[in-house]
Amino acid sequence: MDVVRFKNAFLIPSEKPGRYIFYAPLRNQLFWLSEDAAQVLRDHLEEGAPIPERYRLLQDRIDAVLAKEEQGVRPSTMANRNRLVILLSQICNLACPYCFAHEAHSNEIIDRDTLSAAIRYVLAENQSAQKRFIFLGGGEPTATWELLTWAVDYIREQSDGQRCKISVVSNGTLLTESRILWLKEHKVHVGLSFDILPDVQNRQRPFPDKRKHSYDKVAAALELLLANGMNPSVRSTITPDCVTRMPEMIEHLHAHFPGVRGMTFEQVSQDGLEKTDYYDLFFDSFFKAREIAERYGIHLRNSTTTSVLFPKERACSGELCLTPTGSLVACHRASSVRDPLYDRFLLGSVDTAVHIDPERFERVVSFSNEKREACKTCFAFWNCAGSCPNNRTAYSEAQFEALCRFTQRMIRHELETALDRASKG
Repeated sequence: MDVVRFKNAFLIPSEKPGRYIFYAPLRNQLFWLSEDAAQVLRDHLEEGAPIPERYRLLQDRIDAVLAKEEQGVRPSTMANRNRLVILLSQICNLACPYCFAHEAHSNEIIDRDTLSAAIRYVLAENQSAQKRFIFLGGGEPTATWELLTWAVDYIREQSDGQRCKISVVSNGTLLTESRILWLKEHKVHVGLSFDILPDVQNRQRPFPDKRKHSYDKVAAALELLLANGMNPSVRSTITPDCVTRMPEMIEHLHAHFPGVRGMTFEQVSQDGLEKTDYYDLFFDSFFKAREIAERYGIHLRNSTTTSVLFPKERACSGELCLTPTGSLVACHRASSVRDPLYDRFLLGSVDTAVHIDPERFERVVSFSNEKREACKTCFAFWNCAGSCPNNRTAYSEAQFEALCRFTQRMIRHELETALDRASKG
């Protein structure tokens, strides 16, 4: 039996033989059904067939579910102006082949007048709301250390008592103890992009000259962060080269960096994945790794599995991202004129003030709200909400179909996991 949809409720075949899932995300309902009960319900929903008396409890439950008022999904403000993603430069000391910016690197560095104007703009918006400033890599933010520290100081000086959360996402190779202590003193959260296993890290995140090993640098930085009570978040990009090694990565993390309590494994974006078994291998390896992580008290995440917790109306609400040239874009993966999708995500510019083009803004909103026809009847719709707009544009139909099947499988597994945990009390 295929997936059955009725009034934003779904009857979904489980990967467990003889079982089905009833899922109504906007009514907060999720429960198991037997194969026989699922067939009865399918005939009732699709063809109007009466439900036999022996399934009276099923009839009552379904009637009660469908009578419930649908709850709205979490609102998502486009290009939230309480949150600024900052790319200080295009300078990077690594040459990661899968980096979104690996073909866009240049010597561009943002000037302080532009940066300060953008910071003031965010601080002036809705002053009662918490503000977030994220210094993202793609240029490595610590490669322009003096500019980074100046910007953090400027945010703190200008915030005038406002709640501000500041974070920096780094490749870790330039983090010395003195820099780590400075970040700690200024309450800056550190996220590390780190591929965990020495051979994987050195191969996937190499220095351009290949003579030095990046693993040693990042491992030393992670140890210093933990020793100084910084509790960094760690994210690994899972390529076909290391897709079966996620359990090994968790074992290595626990053995060598036991203070890490949060870990993220994300699937890579690259051409050709639809022609391989990459997504099936990722599925199997990720959930084996998560079982190991749970035993060690490590919370292992993936953006697809996390999406089950937060039904949403659109996959991405767009960033307010400041680029090194002073442009504002809705996606940091399209932050340079060299990027094919740059014009698609361009919102405006910053000089001594912020200029958001209303027509471009509305175009980005419309683009982000677009859905493929198949999405509208998919049980995963309210979780993935049509997928990343960047992927939706950049991927071929075959690539997107492969990603879509993977997303459905991951979300179905999370629904089954939630049901199993609930049954165990």
